[in-house]
Amino acid sequence: MSLLRLPCALLLLGPLATPTARADEWVASTGTACQVSAPNTVEGATFRWQGECTEGKAQGAGILTSSHGGLLQGEFKAGVPFNAHGFWPLRFKGGGAVMAQFSANAGVVFWDTIALPSAQGTPTPATSAPLAGEWEFLSGDGKCRERYSYHADGSYVSQSGEEVMEGAYAVLTIANTKQVLGFVKSAIAANGKPDCAGQRAPLKPDNTTFFYLMPETPDRIAICRVSKTPLTCIGTYTRVVTQD
Repeated sequence: MSLLRLPCALLLLGPLATPTARADEWVASTGTACQVSAPNTVEGATFRWQGECTEGKAQGAGILTSSHGGLLQGEFKAGVPFNAHGFWPLRFKGGGAVMAQFSANAGVVFWDTIALPSAQGTPTPATSAPLAGEWEFLSGDGKCRERYSYHADGSYVSQSGEEVMEGAYAVLTIANTKQVLGFVKSAIAANGKPDCAGQRAPLKPDNTTFFYLMPETPDRIAICRVSKTPLTCIGTYTRVVTQD
């Protein structure tokens, strides 16, 4: 079973209308320095814009990702989301993370707040990138293998069967425990071919999934569904050692 086919486990709360991002939230995309107006930026986050850059600002269709798990996809004008949607870290209160469904229609922005699961404790953004590198996923029944390249900027590329997919992810620390990490991810694009289970991915930019990661060693991590204890684990990640 592919990780990305599991149902969303985030809790949807009530809708909130808010203005567009403030002028002091302009950020520079890694690699290109293209300027983007990112809503409610989080300290320490890095950003990546995939699209055209006109006069130093994001322009036209593209994708903006954040190292803290944000993803916005659609049309940008002069660096500002115009017709775009996705999800984004909205605010952090009392050490807890709050994500948000984001929608910009002709420049008017709406939010639906999403509280991350807290059955194991309060999730907050990790200050490091423990998944950065190459990993192999093996399903619990041993029938499905997938290869993942996780990048420190919050993006990833995966291969499962004939399917090649790109997406965004974030790792969260969990208060009150050092044995469990939070893991939020979303698919952005795929080649439309079948994965290791023979399925084809239905892509939705706001289709976010949340898992728990349980490190067994620095190079082996169990991946578990969000559920009541005991956790139900679907497989493991094993770090792939690459030769220089």
